[in-house]
Amino acid sequence: MTRYQVTTILLVIMQIVLIVAGIQILVTNFNGLALVYMLGVFALYSLLLFGHLRYRWPWISQAIGACVLMSTFAAIAIIPEVATFAGISFVPMVVAAVLLSPVWTLVTYGLTLAGLAVITFSTTGTLAGPAFSFGNLLLGVFIASGIAVANAIGWHAQRAAELSAQHAAEARERAEHKAAELEQANTQMNDQLEQQRQLLELVATLETPAVPLAAGVLLAPIVGHLDTRRAQALTTRLLHESSAQHARLVVLDIAGVPLIDTGVAKALLQTAQALRLLGCEVALSGITANVALTLTHLGVGLEGITTVRSPQEALALHLRAVAA
Repeated sequence: MTRYQVTTILLVIMQIVLIVAGIQILVTNFNGLALVYMLGVFALYSLLLFGHLRYRWPWISQAIGACVLMSTFAAIAIIPEVATFAGISFVPMVVAAVLLSPVWTLVTYGLTLAGLAVITFSTTGTLAGPAFSFGNLLLGVFIASGIAVANAIGWHAQRAAELSAQHAAEARERAEHKAAELEQANTQMNDQLEQQRQLLELVATLETPAVPLAAGVLLAPIVGHLDTRRAQALTTRLLHESSAQHARLVVLDIAGVPLIDTGVAKALLQTAQALRLLGCEVALSGITANVALTLTHLGVGLEGITTVRSPQEALALHLRAVAA
């Protein structure tokens, strides 16, 4: 339970006690001065309760302690029966123990006894009364000390609990901050991976381009060394583009391939064979004199592949065949 809730409950209980005491005064032995006192104290505590609930006054605990102490002195002076009640000196102390620190518990008890002594001596000329008997004084000191010790333990326990709650809140805040940082880092990593994926797709597209020359005609210019990985990517892309565009002729231009060996020739033949399975004709252009000599020495045959000097020648032959 928080200190705000404790203060609220205490103020409500004090209001109820004052209402019951006022009704008792009216029913049993009407005392106009006592009734005015009860109404004044009730109005004072009502103001404190309103300020506590409405504005959350930070000094409300000290104000309640002071008001209880002063109202106790006033009750002793106005209502004679109150002075004969031995436990009256404990009322401000109990309130102080609930709201204030352990030191203020003892100070309040001492002030209550001092005020009670002044009022009693000024009215009777002596310190006679239940509150000032040796047994009651000894009992009062014992009770006040016990309440102060218990209050100190409670204050330390509450302080430890508040510190634990504060540390837990800070740890939770750090964990949430760390989680936010990890989430941000994860988002950035995902963005980077997506950018890398798009870059790889772009590189793959540039590595194995397929450019439409005319309706049903695709040009695949090959530049650089053609290894196994690139040959597979070329075959996959040409098959996909040929199927998607309903191509009838695919021109493989190898003018940018610096070296033709058995592996490159085999990769070209496999690509051409896969395209023919889709019903496409395959034309090979860009064969230089050195490449032709190398293919002859390697004994590589280009069966089923039309050879032309340039992609333009392959396109012209295709158009004449279509027109015929």
